[in-house]
Amino acid sequence: MSTHTPQSHLIEFTPPSLRNMLIREAALTLTRRRLAEAIPLAQAREREVKATRVPFMILLPTKTNQEIRSNLEDTRQTLASLQKDHEKFTSLEHQLIPLVSYRLETHLRRSFPDYANGLARYRYPADWLRIKTGLETSIRSYHSALKTLLDLCATLAPDKIISTDAACQPMGTLACVRGERLENEVRFINQIADAQRKHTGPAGFTLRRQRLIDWKDSTQLTLGMTAETGCASLRHLLEHSEDMTGQIMIEVTSEQELVRHHSEQGAADYHAEQWAAYRKTALLKINPAELESLAKETETLLESGQFEAWSWLDDAPPPMSASAAAPSASLPPFSTTTPPFVKPQSNGPVLKLASRKATIPPFIPPGPK
Repeated sequence: MSTHTPQSHLIEFTPPSLRNMLIREAALTLTRRRLAEAIPLAQAREREVKATRVPFMILLPTKTNQEIRSNLEDTRQTLASLQKDHEKFTSLEHQLIPLVSYRLETHLRRSFPDYANGLARYRYPADWLRIKTGLETSIRSYHSALKTLLDLCATLAPDKIISTDAACQPMGTLACVRGERLENEVRFINQIADAQRKHTGPAGFTLRRQRLIDWKDSTQLTLGMTAETGCASLRHLLEHSEDMTGQIMIEVTSEQELVRHHSEQGAADYHAEQWAAYRKTALLKINPAELESLAKETETLLESGQFEAWSWLDDAPPPMSASAAAPSASLPPFSTTTPPFVKPQSNGPVLKLASRKATIPPFIPPGPK
């Protein structure tokens, strides 16, 4: 058993957003499994009822005939309902899994120093691949938002302020959110690089620190510009970002390949190991009598986008010095364990992140000559 595996009470010290996501993931998975177990039983029952049918049923008494047909129809409806619900909850689980994974990754980066240290020592190839893929996705998403914003700005009157446009404002908000996600990815890569330097010394490291600009604030600056000036600034920002992130991807890809070749067969997956342990303890927080309502509520949260909003959060866990609450079979009241999510008037996403300990100057694109 890994020394990093959380003990049963440590889920009490996870951030509220992650704790709720883990418990609801466990509820959805448990519901789906129970449905999967019920389907063969319903199929067997259907076969039993079919077996009661005999040739020339029309010759049977009317009441007996009607009972057999009614029983068969009931078993068919029950089976169809179970299969439909199983398909639905399987689909919901597929939607939920990436969101929980992303939120857990944020928690591990923030609260588990062993994670970055292990990555710096050529361990956890599966985690390295996920980090590379996550960085690539963040880069692509940010640049896509910038390009869309640039296209929208090109349709505005030259003197119109970008942030006052009904279409540009939510897209600009989205670009800022994605820019901050990109910053967080690069910051963690630099955290790994720093850990590697401490371990190997100034001459033994293979992962260099990466250049970082404040993509969020650089994007925010353009929203206060006129369309004419903002378009030029967005082009410069996009070109500069594409050049920088291209170099970062080369470095990260090279390191990921190096880790893949250095790691032993069967090397541990830190993220998956922690997740499996938390899943077990999350099951202890579910009241069996409330499983159905909890699963249904989770379905609603997924459909409304609330669950996705939790995945963006970076709320801090309770201090480890706090006394652990006694394990409860019931999920704590939802309103007291979840940070409120207020949908913005612009219909753009809302991101709540911990305040930064240090700031970096934003990249200010040069204006048109």
